[in-house]
Amino acid sequence: MDFFEQQELARRRTRTLVLYFALALVGIVAAVYALVVGLLAFLGEMPDAAGPAAAGGLALWNPGVLALCAGGTGTVVGLASTFKSLQLSGGGAVVARELGGREIDPSTGDFHERRLLNLVEE
Repeated sequence: MDFFEQQELARRRTRTLVLYFALALVGIVAAVYALVVGLLAFLGEMPDAAGPAAAGGLALWNPGVLALCAGGTGTVVGLASTFKSLQLSGGGAVVARELGGREIDPSTGDFHERRLLNLVEE
């Protein structure tokens, strides 16, 4: 296994994941916008669009509503990301606890725990 090759592969995968995250965020904003516009249109409170595109009356494109949806979605995602980052800032011990891990007593008599301890120590 070539370390530098694996490192470059990890970088490429990270870029791909960031791209997927951005696309997911755009998709979530679009879904929230469609939901809000549909709800406003159903309630009859969708403001008419200004300009030549509004010749038909009700406009499904409203930049103000889009800005509010994008801002609200971005705020929720940003706060959730910040919360999780702060939660995981304690390092590997926090991650292990969240996944149900526990510390093993070095003087344990349990066969399976002893075997795990031996593996980790080696």
